[in-house]
Amino acid sequence: MLDDYYNGHPFRDKYPCVSRYKNQLQPFYQQLAEEFKESLTVSKNTVPVIYSIARDFFYFVQQLELSDMNSICHETLYEFMMHEYQDHKGCMNNVIYVLRLICLFLKGKGFQKLPEYLLPFSLPTSRKKVYPAFNTDDMKNILSQPDKSTPSGKRDYAVLILASLTGMRAIDIGNLKLADLYWKEMKIYFIQHKTGNGVSLPLESKAAFALSDYILPKSCKPSMEP
Repeated sequence: MLDDYYNGHPFRDKYPCVSRYKNQLQPFYQQLAEEFKESLTVSKNTVPVIYSIARDFFYFVQQLELSDMNSICHETLYEFMMHEYQDHKGCMNNVIYVLRLICLFLKGKGFQKLPEYLLPFSLPTSRKKVYPAFNTDDMKNILSQPDKSTPSGKRDYAVLILASLTGMRAIDIGNLKLADLYWKEMKIYFIQHKTGNGVSLPLESKAAFALSDYILPKSCKPSMEP
């Protein structure tokens, strides 16, 4: 979008996927990248991350003018990792994971001389910031904020109590449908947005009461106490 703007081209609200990638692959390497993408069996939400790193690898190989994949050796893989480190300092495990997938893919295509392993050691796990949990007083403070005498307040309270008791992500709570709530079983069944997998969670009485208070008229509410 910025390139179009600075070059005086008309603005478009949609762009073809290929323009997302800075480095363009030649047909041979593009074909390999596409076949690798098609071979992936991971969640569809994970595919773009893996494919992006894979494209970087095939572009790196393209720059080395390696048309025979059997000529890829440990040094080639190490050089690529050093190159990717500039943009993936905090997630080199992802880069190594993708390289392993690429080696398996290329071996499956008949390139048997590729390295059997990538590193003689394991990288430490990625550092993740762990946020402290809210204590009981904090939670009471948060849950006391919505005005439960109004529809919007009942909605906000239901969202907060559901999040606090189930740990559901905000997007999954926002996508919940009435059909996902099983009152008799006191369970919630939904498709998790991140993984695409079905999830079943217990619907605790406090959450069930808050949800029913928001979505059901008084005459239809199940008899339960918070």
